[in-house]
Amino acid sequence: MFQGLQGLQAPKIILSDAQRTILEALQRGTRVAQHFQQRATVVLLAASGQKNKTIAQEMAINHNTMKRWV
Repeated sequence: MFQGLQGLQAPKIILSDAQRTILEALQRGTRVAQHFQQRATVVLLAASGQKNKTIAQEMAINHNTMKRWV
């Protein structure tokens, strides 16, 4: 399932404080669609330096989705 993601570092994402605040609000939002919450979480994890494989496994998402989102 995660073929092609082994050990690949997510692209380096540098977030401003404002961007991080918005993504964290989306991540916690109770009136936010689930796919927006999930995508915000993926971007935050990538920004923290986690590997693609780790993020995909943790979030239980397809590797193609992971590649599109980061």
